[in-house]
Amino acid sequence: MTRNNGIVTTKTLKEPLNIRRIAEEAGVSVSTVSRFLSGSPKVKDKTRTRIHRVVEKYDFRPNMLAQSLARGQSNIIGVLAMEIANPCTHQVIQGIVSGCLDTKYTALTAFIEPQVPIEKSALNMLVSIKPSGIIVLSEPEAESPEFVEQLANLSETRNIPVVLAGDREGNTRLDCVTYDSRLVGYTATRHLIENGFEPVGCITGSLRSLNGRLRYEGYREALVDANITYNQELVYEGHFRKIDGYQGLHHFHRIGKIPRSIFCCNDYTAIGVYLAAEEIGLRIPEDFAVIGCDNIDLTTLVRPKLSSLNFDNAKNGESLVELLLKRIESPDSDICKILLKPSVIQRDSTMQTR
Repeated sequence: MTRNNGIVTTKTLKEPLNIRRIAEEAGVSVSTVSRFLSGSPKVKDKTRTRIHRVVEKYDFRPNMLAQSLARGQSNIIGVLAMEIANPCTHQVIQGIVSGCLDTKYTALTAFIEPQVPIEKSALNMLVSIKPSGIIVLSEPEAESPEFVEQLANLSETRNIPVVLAGDREGNTRLDCVTYDSRLVGYTATRHLIENGFEPVGCITGSLRSLNGRLRYEGYREALVDANITYNQELVYEGHFRKIDGYQGLHHFHRIGKIPRSIFCCNDYTAIGVYLAAEEIGLRIPEDFAVIGCDNIDLTTLVRPKLSSLNFDNAKNGESLVELLLKRIESPDSDICKILLKPSVIQRDSTMQTR
């Protein structure tokens, strides 16, 4: 501080603290400070100590993104996701963040709309900061063919590896971590059969989507293995929405074909079944049992509590990071697909009461 005619003023720094000023105060070259900040072993211990004292004195935080961009690539893993309100998406993102903790990489998440023109998309924003790789959490059925093609081109021509959460129809160009959707349908249906809830109906996801079709195929395979005749009247096609479960149960009731149990291809569909059951006057599980998929938080809040297939979404996120890091290290290795298995969480909705 200085005094000027009795007025106290405070001097401010003429310029923000930067590498050049650190070099001046430490009595070393700018290139030596740069090597120190990048962790180079070429900096002598005595010199490293002098620079470290200056950095600590001013609590200096280098702009790591700017440094990475100057090198031609950042240590950022871009994460593209569509469903910001989906609890499963958040669990996967938490797993991705956890998977990055012991690495030099940081996850940066952007939420996208695949139908937005490419030049305006969050994908291009991530590409502009030169990420080391990108993880895609978007819903396959909501993606345009052009969007998927752009992802593959990034991996093949821009040297930006891309890993998918969930497989895509005909995908042979990108690594992916996905749940075994056929096993999902099979396991849920076997659970209902083994607990004595026959016949088993199904409210599917969209059969135009790979995920929905595989879960439905798993349902049918479980019937075959249990020597149960398939009945088309006990199947209602939905689109993974709550309204589909609501309309599906009303449909079964209208045609007089309420099954003893219903496999719903996700938990939101099952919640819709609950709403319709209350309107119709049916009891779960006394009149029919219900099982969903995803094991979202709502499964323990509804009454009766909903049985569901559980996916370890945090583990999924960690596996996505692990697969991406392998691709970064070995860009020419064969395309890899990791299948994760579900587990049944039994609750009141599939407990036998009679």
